[in-house]
Amino acid sequence: MVIWPPLGIRGFMRRFLALAAVLVMTTSAACAQLSRSTDSGNASSEPATNERGNIVKQAGEPAGITNKLKAGKEELTFTLNSLSMTDVCEKNYGSFTDSTKPEHGHFLVLDMSVTTAADLDPMIGGLVLNPNSFSTIGPDGVTETDLATMGTYSCFSDERFPTEGFKSSQKYAGKIVLDTKNKSGVLIYTLGGFEGGWEWAYTV
Repeated sequence: MVIWPPLGIRGFMRRFLALAAVLVMTTSAACAQLSRSTDSGNASSEPATNERGNIVKQAGEPAGITNKLKAGKEELTFTLNSLSMTDVCEKNYGSFTDSTKPEHGHFLVLDMSVTTAADLDPMIGGLVLNPNSFSTIGPDGVTETDLATMGTYSCFSDERFPTEGFKSSQKYAGKIVLDTKNKSGVLIYTLGGFEGGWEWAYTV
């Protein structure tokens, strides 16, 4: 009789699934204690939102993430300074030269800055501004997701945010590259666990 998967693999799978479950619960708990503020220094518990449940921002306006367990104190602020579009990457990773062309049409480059609190929660510092948390809505009204393609990771490799997440009492400046078909529309950023996020209208 053949047992599949083998006992060793089944044990590994059980441990892997248990670890994944703990990670999901920990991430959900971290997000549950967060809320959005309208801007730096304004930790309103009920910021004004649009019909999509998002806080509408303009480029250059700061956005804040506060911690309910710290009496609404801000964990960090982030600002989308500007947006640009390119179909050419400045740098590539090794042999990935064939991945530098956008799969969806255009590379949307977000120039962003982040300021963190002195007692930033390490879990929160590793969650924010993940490229997979962005989406766009085109002029046709269709929402486009899956913007973090292989090509986006080879663009501006020396100007990206640290992969290990943000640390306490730091200021960061970097780029996030997205792969989208939309040269104009609405950019949306949503942190998991929030009912809504932030959005910016753009034309580049």
